[in-house]
Amino acid sequence: MPVAPAAAPVRIAVLGTSAIARSFVEAAGHVPQIAPTVVLSRAQETADAFAAEAASLGTTMAARCDRAAVLADPEVDAVYIASPTTCHEADVLEALDAGKHVLCEKPLALSLASFDRMHDRAREQGLVLMEAARAVHDPAWALIAEALPALGRIWHARFEMCQYSSRYDAVRAGEHRRAFDPAFGHSALSDIGIYTVLPAVQLFGAPERSVSTSQSLESGFDASGAVLLTYPTLSVLCRYSKVSATTTGSTIEGEDATLRIDSVSEPGRIEIERRDGTRETLLDQAPRSVAQSMVHELADFARVVADGAVEHPFARISRDAVAVMERAYSEGAAAS
Repeated sequence: MPVAPAAAPVRIAVLGTSAIARSFVEAAGHVPQIAPTVVLSRAQETADAFAAEAASLGTTMAARCDRAAVLADPEVDAVYIASPTTCHEADVLEALDAGKHVLCEKPLALSLASFDRMHDRAREQGLVLMEAARAVHDPAWALIAEALPALGRIWHARFEMCQYSSRYDAVRAGEHRRAFDPAFGHSALSDIGIYTVLPAVQLFGAPERSVSTSQSLESGFDASGAVLLTYPTLSVLCRYSKVSATTTGSTIEGEDATLRIDSVSEPGRIEIERRDGTRETLLDQAPRSVAQSMVHELADFARVVADGAVEHPFARISRDAVAVMERAYSEGAAAS
């Protein structure tokens, strides 16, 4: 059955208590159409601590550790899933089977088969399933898309996200950090490399071909790499790392001008440099927190739910990105 448009805010259960889940609650405070009402954790004390932190942000949330009860609650419309990547499919299917819309943290899936199973179930249930990939919803990328004709024929693009992880010093010291453990589905490609693949498929669609390379830690964790996407008229290089940093930004290069982007995950400065040396600034804004950059993603999710848009355009972008990353995994670019 089609989803009935929702006039009231979407009441959301938050599954997980990680830093990104806290940012979700903070962002929701700026989106009237989203109402986090309950946090679900395996341990009651962890849920209680999360709810207390949410209260300090002005959001009242119940703290629960009974998953079945939360999913059966008629006062819950949707579930935001911030569990480990390897748990995503099971968590998504369970929520959909309980009749809840789902917003799942990226990466939603590590394979097309998994992606399609989840979306097929959402379609069968008449529910919305959306990947929480905040950069896709950032208005800056619409601004970039509108500026592409000014570049002339585009030959090449380079999207980079090389960010030295705050947890890597501990890993170098011999300590275990789950964010660097491939057993939980983590890899630099799926964690941050996805931010370089998403704009490529968002702007240019699915590539005809792709080839990848990567460098791994002794544990097998994919730490750094690159994926080259080939289109009929251009090539796109996606470069990522969690063990080194770069400040060179990203570029889209055309015959008449080059467009420069300071950050693919949170664009703050966008500039066009023409062949004659003249420059035009399209965007220049102060750095934003993760929570601030999630606001548009939440607003889009609320709109899609309200519209009953089970088939929404963001799914195509997510699926194309999964296809690229799955090929990279198969080539050994990341541990799945």
